[in-house]
Amino acid sequence: MYRILCVLWLLLAISPIHAQPGAMQLPAGLWEGIKQDDSSYQLLEINTQPPHRFISVKIADGFRHASSYAFIDTHVTCSATECAINLTDPRRPDAQQRLIIAKNLQDSLNVTQMYVNASGQSQMATSYSMDRQGSQSTVKRFLQRQQTRLKALKPADSDGLSGFWLGIVTFNNKPELLQLEFSTTGQSTLTYYPNGMQITNQTQFMPGQIEAKNGSLLIKTANPTFASELILHSSNHNLLHGYLFSVHKNQVLQPGSFVLYRIGQ
Repeated sequence: MYRILCVLWLLLAISPIHAQPGAMQLPAGLWEGIKQDDSSYQLLEINTQPPHRFISVKIADGFRHASSYAFIDTHVTCSATECAINLTDPRRPDAQQRLIIAKNLQDSLNVTQMYVNASGQSQMATSYSMDRQGSQSTVKRFLQRQQTRLKALKPADSDGLSGFWLGIVTFNNKPELLQLEFSTTGQSTLTYYPNGMQITNQTQFMPGQIEAKNGSLLIKTANPTFASELILHSSNHNLLHGYLFSVHKNQVLQPGSFVLYRIGQ
């Protein structure tokens, strides 16, 4: 399954899509971001030649399932400030979607995604940002790094926190990918995948660095500059909420909140 999904994350060359004179040009390349309301990773591929592609993959099931929409230039309409992309799934004509895209910064887009009924009326809308990814997507990098680990996972254990967790960390209102491999007997590892980049940040901790207090786990980690302290709350057996931050000279640095989903075969 993971091998099949990896084919979706190929990149093509970068150049602007065709647009009317004076209109915004939808910049080609690979763009990625997280839609928080359904915990999905969104990928937009704008190629030098159609077809283009919009892909949505679920974080909560470890990227096992993806929805892919192909579209061509005639499905894109641009004004001076934004471009609209109309997406239709041939298998579900009632599932039409529309993406309204506006430039934010040089390598960032603001996206409003809406679902449209047969009459062309918007039923639901949500907004998120996308960053330019100059190489392979964060989803593909994650799958390549974790493919062996994911294949070896056993069914999710409902007892305790040990296991593989994947979810979303939010820094300064920006959602990004976070992974936790938790062990009650050995080393645990927290890995952060910054959006639009090819790097990760990581820290580890041992059972002796975990303190249970008032229904939460307080954790001191080995990295002094990234997530040196964690606070974990178990919402249920398959969901964790928490906070991470570092402290330097009595100053709190890079605070973030996160939600993690237990991943199992």
